[in-house]
Amino acid sequence: MSLIHRSLILLQLPLLGLSLPASMALKFISPVQAQIAPLAQTQKPDFIPHLLQTAKQHYRRAEFKQAIALYQQALKTATQAKNSSAELEALLYLADMDLANGQLADAETKIQQALKLAQQVANRASEAEALAALSAYHRLQGNYSQALEKAETALAMAQQAGDRRVETRSRFMLGIALYFRADYAKALD
Repeated sequence: MSLIHRSLILLQLPLLGLSLPASMALKFISPVQAQIAPLAQTQKPDFIPHLLQTAKQHYRRAEFKQAIALYQQALKTATQAKNSSAELEALLYLADMDLANGQLADAETKIQQALKLAQQVANRASEAEALAALSAYHRLQGNYSQALEKAETALAMAQQAGDRRVETRSRFMLGIALYFRADYAKALD
């Protein structure tokens, strides 16, 4: 199985309400120390975009251990620099990985932090993204009504913000919530 196929499978697990056992997840990730060491010492706010870009590259390649370490460093640096945009991105990606790893309490904490921050800085797209993540959290908890409500709110908010990426994710979360409520016709739409 190619790295791309493994990545796609791993990235879809939280969306399907599944998580990967830690013992299996370790097979897909490599040591992070060599790459993080030079980055961890950099606390300059202008270095945040590089941290986020590198973290996202690891995330897309399903190198989650590296992605987590870089996003944690980016979160720390962004918080110190009061860079709410970078802070929101890091929190939301970390929450996604927590959901994928079955760390639901940690995911909820990060999602709530992102939601609160997005509301404070009036970032409607990030608020919608946090609500979509909250939909996934509720679905994983078996709270399908809450999952549906959060996905519907996220979709409306993403449409208002004009963010097609978040709108797409919100529609996907809405479809999954409808599926788990056995409303298959609406889920298919």
